[in-house]
Amino acid sequence: MDTPKFLAGGGLMGERIRSFDWSAHPLGAPAAWPASLRSAVAICLNSAFPTAVYWGRDLLLIYNDAWAPIPGERHPWALGRTGAEVWSDIWPVVGPQFARVLSTGEGFSVFDQMLPMQRLGRVHETYWNYSFTPILDEDGQVVGILNQGNETTDRVLGLRRQEFKLKLEAALRQESDGRAIMLAAAGALGRHLGANRVGYGEVLLDDATVSLDVCWADGVAPISGRFPLDSFGAEDIARQRRGLTQSCDDVLADPGQDAAVWTALDTRAYASVPLIRHGRFSASLYVNFREPHAWTSEEIQLIEETGARTWEAVERARAEDDLRESEARFRNIADSSPVMMWVTDASGYCTYLNRLWYDFTGQTQEEAEGFGWLSATHPDDRAMAEEIFREANAAHKPFRLEYRLRRVDGAYRWAIDAAAPRFSPSGEFLGYVGSVIDIDERRNVEEALRQSGELLRQSEDRLRTLTNVIPSFVWFATVDGDLHYLNERWYEFTGQSPAEALPNGWAAALHPEDADRTARAWAQARERAEPYRIEMRYRRHDGAYRWYVAQAEPLRDETGAVTAWFGTSTDIHEQREAKERLELALDSGAIQGTWVWDVPGDRVTADERFARTFGIDIDEARTGFPLTKAVAAIHPDDQAAVRDAIQGALDTGGSYRCEYRVRNSDGVYRWVEASGKVELSADGGPLRFPGVAVDVEARRALEADRDRATSLLQAFFDTFPGAAYAKDLEGRILLGNRGFAEATGLPPEAFLGKTALAFMADADQAGAIMANDREVMTTGVARQVEEDVVQPDGTLLQWLSIKTPLRAADGSVAGLVGVSLDMTERRQADDRARLLAREVDHRAKNLLSVVQSVVQLTKSADVAAFKAAVSGRIHALARAHSLLAESRWQGVNLDTLVREELAPFARPGADRIHIEGPSLRLRPAASQALALALHELATNATKYGALSLEQGSLDVSWRYAGAPSSRTLELTWRERGGPPVQPPGRKGFGSTVIRTSVERQLGGEVRLDWDPEGLSCRIDVPAEELEAMAQPAMPEVPELAGAVEAPAVSGRRVLIVEDEALIAMELEQTVIELGCEVTGPAASCEAALAIIAQAPPDLAVLDVNLGRETSRPVAEALQRLGVPFIYCTGYAEPLDDGAPQAAAVIRKPFDVKSLGDAIRRLSETPG
Repeated sequence: MDTPKFLAGGGLMGERIRSFDWSAHPLGAPAAWPASLRSAVAICLNSAFPTAVYWGRDLLLIYNDAWAPIPGERHPWALGRTGAEVWSDIWPVVGPQFARVLSTGEGFSVFDQMLPMQRLGRVHETYWNYSFTPILDEDGQVVGILNQGNETTDRVLGLRRQEFKLKLEAALRQESDGRAIMLAAAGALGRHLGANRVGYGEVLLDDATVSLDVCWADGVAPISGRFPLDSFGAEDIARQRRGLTQSCDDVLADPGQDAAVWTALDTRAYASVPLIRHGRFSASLYVNFREPHAWTSEEIQLIEETGARTWEAVERARAEDDLRESEARFRNIADSSPVMMWVTDASGYCTYLNRLWYDFTGQTQEEAEGFGWLSATHPDDRAMAEEIFREANAAHKPFRLEYRLRRVDGAYRWAIDAAAPRFSPSGEFLGYVGSVIDIDERRNVEEALRQSGELLRQSEDRLRTLTNVIPSFVWFATVDGDLHYLNERWYEFTGQSPAEALPNGWAAALHPEDADRTARAWAQARERAEPYRIEMRYRRHDGAYRWYVAQAEPLRDETGAVTAWFGTSTDIHEQREAKERLELALDSGAIQGTWVWDVPGDRVTADERFARTFGIDIDEARTGFPLTKAVAAIHPDDQAAVRDAIQGALDTGGSYRCEYRVRNSDGVYRWVEASGKVELSADGGPLRFPGVAVDVEARRALEADRDRATSLLQAFFDTFPGAAYAKDLEGRILLGNRGFAEATGLPPEAFLGKTALAFMADADQAGAIMANDREVMTTGVARQVEEDVVQPDGTLLQWLSIKTPLRAADGSVAGLVGVSLDMTERRQADDRARLLAREVDHRAKNLLSVVQSVVQLTKSADVAAFKAAVSGRIHALARAHSLLAESRWQGVNLDTLVREELAPFARPGADRIHIEGPSLRLRPAASQALALALHELATNATKYGALSLEQGSLDVSWRYAGAPSSRTLELTWRERGGPPVQPPGRKGFGSTVIRTSVERQLGGEVRLDWDPEGLSCRIDVPAEELEAMAQPAMPEVPELAGAVEAPAVSGRRVLIVEDEALIAMELEQTVIELGCEVTGPAASCEAALAIIAQAPPDLAVLDVNLGRETSRPVAEALQRLGVPFIYCTGYAEPLDDGAPQAAAVIRKPFDVKSLGDAIRRLSETPG
C-alpha cells in the first residue's frame, strides 16, 4: 500500500509513524485520517522545532524528531498513547491546561513552568516554555491540540545558582574573620537549599578527628564538638579522603549507613564535600535534611563550589592574620636592632626605617620615608649616595657604600650602608632590605694606621698572612689572566699543590658544567678591563662540589692601564641550597567560572566568567565547544599535566583537581585551580564532567607577602658586612649569620645554643664578651665595644661590636641583638668606575647629531610654533631612545614603538586608536626612523586629521608580504571620522621627514592617499632593513688637525653616505649652501657603490657606521679612485690598522663651519 504523501519525510519519527500498526489503533489507517489531522501531522513532521500533536478527546500523541528527547525514556513507547497515560507524573499540572484549550478553543502558552517530571526512576524539578494551540476541523470544532516547546531547566536553575553566588560573594566580602566567613556561607547555602543543617568540619593533624565548630541549623539542633572521623561511616570517610563527594538520599534505606548515628543527629539525608589540600583531607562542608531528600547533580555541584569558594576566603583571611602578625613581629625585632634598618619598594621608595634611624638622625617618619633619608647625608656625599642607590635599584643588584650621616646633634659621622635586593618566588623584584652602621671610630683608627705606616702593603709575608685569614680563596693573576698566587685555603680545599694549580691548573677543579662559561666570563672581563664576577662549583679534595662566587678587580697604574688582577672566591653553597628549597604553599582563589563537559559528545558548555578566563567567545561557551579549545588556552608547559589529570579522572570516575596557568581574553596568564567530578553512565562509562575553576593568583600573592615578611629578619642579617647574632638572657646564641660563622671559624652547629665560654678557645676573652653582654641586658642600654676573639687556628681578630637589648612584647629585656665588624683588615676599595663603552659614546653623539638636525632643519613662522615642533620631534626620538636603552640597544618591538609614539596623542577613556600587527624586533636605526615618521603622521592627524575631532579614529596595522627571501613589511596608517582632507598646497618639513626617513634611510617607499574621508599612508620597507641583528663595529681615523682657509668649492660633486635620514638632510643642505652639487645621499654601501660606478664624485662625506654594516667598502672604492673623503662619525677611538685613512674627520654632532672648512681644504688638494 502506498504511503500517504502527508507522511513523507520526517526523519526517524516519520519512519516510525509510517511503520506503526495503526489498524488496531483508535485513529485507524492514516489514509482515512481527517484532513485536519493529516495537515497537523504534516506540519509536525516538517518542523525543526519540538512539536507534538494531541488528537481527540483522549489526546492521542504523535510527535517529531525534535520533540522525541522531551519524554526521555518514554520514547518511542509514547507514540499513539493518550496524554494522561504518557504524562501521568505531571498530569495534575498539564491536564487542566489541556482541558481548558479543548473546552474554550483558546490557545495557551506558559514560560518557565515547573513540572515535577519522573526521569530515570526519580522525580526531577524541571522547567519548560510551551504552548497549546487548538486544531479545528471544517466546522470550527476543537479536534486536537498542537504542542510546541522546549526545556529551560538549565537556564532557570543557572539563574538561581548565579543569584545565590552573588549573594554569597556579598556576604563573604563583609567578613574578615575565618569563622564568621564559614557561618555566613553555611547560612546562605542552607537557606538556598531549604536544608535543616549546614556546617564545616576541620580535620585535625592526627587525621583521625574532626572538629565541628561551625554549624547553621533550622529546625534541628546544631552539631558542635570533636568526633572520631570514622564515626560518620568508615567507607564514606575513606572515599572523602580520595576527594570524592558523598551523599545519601535516605540513610534508613541505605544498608551501608549506621542508622543509629544518623537518627541521633536527627538526619535522614546528607551530602558531604571534602576539601583536599596538598594531598591531605583537610576539611569538609556538610548539608543535612531531617527528611529524605533526592539530591540533584546541580545541588551537589553548588555545594562543591560553595565549599571551594568559602575555604579560599577562610584561608585568605587566615593568611592576612598571619601576615599582620609576622609584620608586627618583624617591626618589634627591627626596632630592637643595634643598627639602623630600612626597607624599600620596587621603585626605590623607602617604606620603613627602624627606631634607631630616627633616634640617630632626629628625623621624623614624614621627613625620612620616600627619599627624604637622603637629606640626612653630608652635602658632599649626597649625589654619590643617590647615584649608587638608583643605579643598583635599576639593576636589582646588591650594593654597599660609605658616606657621612648627620647625627641628631648636627655632627656628621661615617657609616656603612649595605643592602640586598628582595625577590618574589616568581622572580619579581620587590625592593631592598638594608642596614646602616656607624663606623666613624673604625675610619679614624684606619686613618691613623695609614698615617703611621703600620699597613705594610709591600710586604709579601704580611700579604700572605692577611690573605690566609680571609675566609675565602684569595688569588692574584697577571694581566694575561695567569694566576701566580693562591692562598692556603685553596690548597686545603682542593688538595692541589701550587705546581698543580698555577698558572692555569686551578681550572681542573671546576665542575664540568661550569668550565666553559667560567672561561668565557674570565676572558670577557680581561678583554673589557672590567670587574669579574661569576658563580660556579669547585671540587673539594673528597670529590664533593660546593658553590662559590668568584670576583676580581683589575689593578691599574697611574695611567689607568691594567697591570694585574686581584680576586677572591667565597663559599655560597648554603645560600644557593636555601634559595632552591624556598617554595610557597599555593591554595585556591576566587571562582573564575564553571563548566559541564558532555564526554561522549565532546561538547563543553560554560558560563560567562569561564569564557573570559579561557578567552573563549561567550556565545560559543553557551552553545558548546570541544575540550581541545579550552586546553589550547592553558600554558604550553602545563598542558601535559592537565591532560594526565583529566584522563585519570575519566579512568577512575572520581574527582579531578589541577592547578595551571591559563591565558584569559586579555592575553594574560593567571594561575587557576580547577576541580570537578566525572559522572558515570549506567554501563560505567564517563558521561558528564562538571567542574569549577577558581583564581589562586591573589592567594599566592598574599602567601608570598606573608613569607617575605617572615623571612625579612633573616634577609636583613644576611646583608650585614660582618657578624650578626642574637642571644638569650643566659648568653646562648639563638641566631648567627654566615659572617658570625666565618668570624669565629666555626660551623653553626658548633655555636648555636651555646655560650661564648662553650665554643671560644680563650676563656678570658669569652668571659669579657659575656660581661659586656650582661651589662647591656642588665642596664637595657645599647653599647659599642671592642672585643678580641681568637679563632680555633690561633688567629687573633679584633671586633668592633655594637650590642642592643632585645625586648619582649611587654617591654622586658629578653636577650640582645648584636653585630661585630672585623677591624683586622680593610676590604678593597669599592668598585672602580667602568670606562664608558665605545658604542655608548658613538650612540650618544649620533643621537645629538640627529637632535641638531631636527633643530636646524625645522622651519616655522614664529618661536612658539618652532618650539612645539622641535619639542615634539625630540620627544619622539627620546621615546625611541628610551626603548632602545631598555633593550640595551638590541632592538625594539614594533608594537611597543607604535604604542609609545601614539600614547601622547591618545585621550583618556577614548578608544580611538587601534593597533594591530605581528611581532617584529626593529634594529636601532630603523626604530628612530620609524619613530620620526609616526610622530609626523600623528602630529598632522592631531592638527588637521582624524584625531582633531572627538569622533575621529585611527587604525595602524602592519603585515609581512612577499616570499621569505625578499619579504617586505607593509605598514598602513588609516584615518577616519575627521574633517574633509585635501592634498596640501606645498611640501612641508613633516612630509619630507617621513619620505626621507623611510625611502632614504630604510630603502622603502611611502604612498600618501589624501582621501576626503581621511588620510591613508602606506609604508613598504624591506624586512631586512628593519629586523634587528648584530652590528659590526667600524674603526675610526684621527681627527683633522686643524682647518685652513681654502678657495671656494662651487661646482664640486660631493657624495654623501649617511643612514640617519635627518643627519643626511642636514649634510645635504650644508653642502648645497657651499655651492656644491650633491650626489646621493646614500644610506647603504650598495647604494653608494652604485653611484660611484655611474659617475665618481670629486669628494665624499662618509658615516662610519651604517646600521648593520660599515662604510669601509665605500672608503676602499674611493681610495682606489683617488677620491678624497671625510669621515663624519660619533666614534672616538682611532682606526684599526689597514683601514682606509680619511683626509679628515668631523665629530658628531658637527658644526657647519668645520664641515665647510674640511670640504674647502680637500678641494685644493691636487688630484
